[in-house]
Amino acid sequence: MAIPVPIRKIYMADVIDNEGNVQAERLLYPLNLFLETTYNLLDGNLEFGENVKSQISELEFKTSSTYESAGTFTPIVFKNNINSKVNGLIMLNIYKSDNINEIIIDPVTLQWQAVKREIKITFVTGLKSNTRYKIKIMVV
Repeated sequence: MAIPVPIRKIYMADVIDNEGNVQAERLLYPLNLFLETTYNLLDGNLEFGENVKSQISELEFKTSSTYESAGTFTPIVFKNNINSKVNGLIMLNIYKSDNINEIIIDPVTLQWQAVKREIKITFVTGLKSNTRYKIKIMVV
């Protein structure tokens, strides 16, 4: 992880010498330090776990036999460990438990709600009835 530059502001007194001349080195050093740190952050060193409060959860569930015909779904409940308000869930992956290679064709979306220290997925679209799934979710 790149460490942010501790310099927040450059004052005229920081770059002017005793004779009143601007010293380029005094100006360029903090600017170059900022640019290098920013570049490193954006060039592959920026990670959710280090820079954004997040939680990754892997869950397994089974759809009901009436999932497709009646839209019944048993909610999936898990603990919120990020100690702050949940802003969203990002589905990272979903697949059938017994066949990771089978492609899910229909669009898969999540309906969810956060209540206190728990997250409840109330419905997942695009699945088949009476089937076991594994899902990987990022909570942000």
